[in-house]
Amino acid sequence: MNHHRLPLTLLVLLVSAVWGAEDWRLPAGHFEPARFPLTAIHPRPDSETSPEAYHRVAHPGMRWDCPVRAAFGAYPYHAQIVTGPAGMTIGSWLAKQPDGELTEDAAYCTLTWLKPSAGTHPIAVRITDQEGKTVDCTWTLVVDEQHHYFVAPVATGKGDGSSRADQAAFSGVYGASDKDPSPAKGKVVVLATGSYPLTTAFHLVAAWGKPVSIMAYPGDRPEIVAQAPGVRFLANSNDIMLTGLRLRGFRISNAGIISTYNHVERLSVWRNSFVDCAGDPKVNNNESIWFCARTEGSVKRKHVMLAENTFEGCVDIAAFVFYAVGPLLSERDVFTTTEAKIVEPVWFPKAVCDFDLRRHRFDNPGTGAPPYGVLDASNNVENGTASGEIRYNFVRARADGAAAFWNASATAATKACHDYRNTYIGAAVVAKDWKKSNHVDFVANVMQNPQGGLANDSAGFAVRDGECHGKDGIVDQAGKLTGAALERFRGQRGYHIYDGRRK
Repeated sequence: MNHHRLPLTLLVLLVSAVWGAEDWRLPAGHFEPARFPLTAIHPRPDSETSPEAYHRVAHPGMRWDCPVRAAFGAYPYHAQIVTGPAGMTIGSWLAKQPDGELTEDAAYCTLTWLKPSAGTHPIAVRITDQEGKTVDCTWTLVVDEQHHYFVAPVATGKGDGSSRADQAAFSGVYGASDKDPSPAKGKVVVLATGSYPLTTAFHLVAAWGKPVSIMAYPGDRPEIVAQAPGVRFLANSNDIMLTGLRLRGFRISNAGIISTYNHVERLSVWRNSFVDCAGDPKVNNNESIWFCARTEGSVKRKHVMLAENTFEGCVDIAAFVFYAVGPLLSERDVFTTTEAKIVEPVWFPKAVCDFDLRRHRFDNPGTGAPPYGVLDASNNVENGTASGEIRYNFVRARADGAAAFWNASATAATKACHDYRNTYIGAAVVAKDWKKSNHVDFVANVMQNPQGGLANDSAGFAVRDGECHGKDGIVDQAGKLTGAALERFRGQRGYHIYDGRRK
């Protein structure tokens, strides 16, 4: 009677195969619809970038990792290699935790090739969002021995930087004066494990014969230690990449550890650690890890990325202060400190910015968070305008200040800004809007603070928080929904991502 019935094991395999093909799609209600079109950030095509750009060169046999990133669209994304050499992989989807939460692992949307083989290799990667919209990143990867310059704290072998066995000394890379050509001109600088004292500004300026990309040797942990106040990286070229570095003890006043002044584009700061860095306590203006100054005529720098960095024990300093950038992606940074006060907001897009700030974690800022917000958006000046979104962030501010703060300047306007799917804990969430023509949409957030919700003093805000707020009992110590809030809002409010299925 059951001659046409498939064996149970085969049926299960077939169903699993079909289910797995779309397993990254979340059910309706468990993701937010796109506010802006999905936009490719990194890498950019060959026609836009210089031949020595980080994403376009690899060394034979040396592990190559490259972020593939998009902004906007309906997060989270799925990534797939459309064209690429054998052995290349990409983290295509989020990792599922025992409690059902989906989290990004180190491989998510990151290309890896463990042992690149010499030659020229076309690459195409497709990113798809939850609404099925796609963007393709296409470029050519050249693998040979000509594009990297190997460096150690003390020179080894011949010391010419041509290989890991013949590493050059670090001090010779940035030069004694601004315009001294570097032997690493046009190459990616590769640092081995060790301590590297930085005694003067490191210029990332191709026009001056300097390198524009610095990376850690795969698996190594080089630490660059500032030896004097004001020492910094001056970034004034296209296609800059800093990755895998540990930067310690920088002291900055009214600028950034990484300072970008001119109209340069396609800048990336990825997977670095900033440790015990500080601003000047007597200064309260633009002190930051990365500072982008205003550009003439407020022309925007394109395709700027700050992703997967950590900030440990940094005080009186912002993660970034940006003018005139867009699109800007800031993603998956972690900021922790036990210091008593944080004077600057941690994320601070200013005038003429279009931004996507997502999946950050800011935790334990002590007892003196800035009164204008740990996460301060659109504090514009000079009648600049901004648009963008802040989403899926976890912000715990135990202080008397604000966890998030919109529009602190009475002279600025926002165009279309969206604050959604964030979890704010331990301090007020303030929605100031002193210029009534501004428009900010505040929706699907989780708020646990002494005020029991949002401190809103403007008609310019559309507030749709879904009733997920209160003075206590909304989230646990990890910031995850708990109790009745968990049953009601899981995967639909706050920074969590959940697939809608039972664990």
